[in-house]
Amino acid sequence: MRILQLDKNSAKDIQQVIKFAQENVWDKFKIESLIAGDILAPGMIPDHMLYLHDGFRVVYTLEQHCVLCHHMSISIEAKNEKELYPNILAVQMIMEAFGMSKNFDDCLGIWEEKEEHAINILQEVGVK
Repeated sequence: MRILQLDKNSAKDIQQVIKFAQENVWDKFKIESLIAGDILAPGMIPDHMLYLHDGFRVVYTLEQHCVLCHHMSISIEAKNEKELYPNILAVQMIMEAFGMSKNFDDCLGIWEEKEEHAINILQEVGVK
């Protein structure tokens, strides 16, 4: 199991990604354009993406659905066949660092993205 380390530099980097997401909210039209293949996915946009200690990769957006939501995708660089996904504690630490509740019961959705070996989380903004 990998140990996630968050320090002052990672906190600064997280704040930059959050700021970019706040300035570039994904609304219905942007999401429809993404589905149609007309625009790049957030994971292909460097300002939506962040690499953390020991191979953790986070893609973060704010999306306007019925309510404003955090959408986060967390993956790791696989070192072996047994370690394809980030561990639960690291996911919760990253959620908290982005201002989200670490309680999975507070999420509107959690799903696996098999192609990327990522965990996706959708949570309403303001839930603590």
